[in-house]
Amino acid sequence: MQSPMATSSGKRKKSTVDKYFAPRNTQGAQPFMRSVLAGKEAIWRADMAGPNYHQLQVNLLKDAKKEVQLIVNSYRVIWAKVGCTIMGDGWTDNGQRILINFLVYCSKGISFVKSVDASDIVKDATNLFLLFDELVEKKKDGWIEILRPSATRFATTFIALKSLHDHKHDLQALVTSKFFVDYRYSKDNKSEVAVSIILDNIFWNDCLIVVNLMSPLMRLLRIVDCDETPSMRYVYEGMYRVRLGIKKLFNYNKRLYKPYTEIIKQRWNQPLKKNIHSATYWLNPCFQYDQENFCNKPTVVGSVMDVIGQKVLKDKLDTMNEMKLFRD
Repeated sequence: MQSPMATSSGKRKKSTVDKYFAPRNTQGAQPFMRSVLAGKEAIWRADMAGPNYHQLQVNLLKDAKKEVQLIVNSYRVIWAKVGCTIMGDGWTDNGQRILINFLVYCSKGISFVKSVDASDIVKDATNLFLLFDELVEKKKDGWIEILRPSATRFATTFIALKSLHDHKHDLQALVTSKFFVDYRYSKDNKSEVAVSIILDNIFWNDCLIVVNLMSPLMRLLRIVDCDETPSMRYVYEGMYRVRLGIKKLFNYNKRLYKPYTEIIKQRWNQPLKKNIHSATYWLNPCFQYDQENFCNKPTVVGSVMDVIGQKVLKDKLDTMNEMKLFRD
């Protein structure tokens, strides 16, 4: 195999690198490199040979890949703890191909994931979403998922249900249209079941109830998931408004709203309810002057006393007087 520096005549082609070792007065000379290499020869022996092709392409490349993989794995630990940002960097190469590099950014650094040739793709919001979605949904052996908004995953079910209810009349018009009735697949069992559900008013009434029940919970979830401001001070008030909203939905008919409020109350009281939630609610200036909707139950005041009592060693009577001054 011929060296890249050799010509067809067998003579070695002169490279610009050769000029680096030319005399000092030669154009392009780099005399300092000669002294550096001479020093290295003295340290590592003059007969030391550089790595061959096999070492560069196999052993050294394999070691470099392992080092990079360890770095990326350390980044993934940060992704799981504090989250990350997926970025797309578009550019055009010398061949006029439009490429998109997908990167994952976190506080520890940026890692490259993959590159996509987008020359034949219309660069609109839909196609960009599909590219990002493919990256998010990507799985690897031993992983459950790389990234997934797991805390809000259940919300997509209710968002889809709301979308169905918003298109109720369109769906009913579709299944009763001549085009659909004459379609050959409209007569099979699955189509008949789907048509009966779409034309069932009880189904749509149930959809409306579920959507209206979930709307206040969804709003609370958005507040809790927000990373811009601390959300603990809004949790108790959010749960209070959720239950109040459900009661209003059923016109305060206890027989109708109680099954739903009991479920929420049970889930709230057992694993979620903490004194700190009540205390941050009671001390939050956002709700301090809303006397009409403010919850001043003894349990709330008791929770505030418990939290303050753990931090303040003063007389409890003085503490209660100061709390009264704060509220007044």
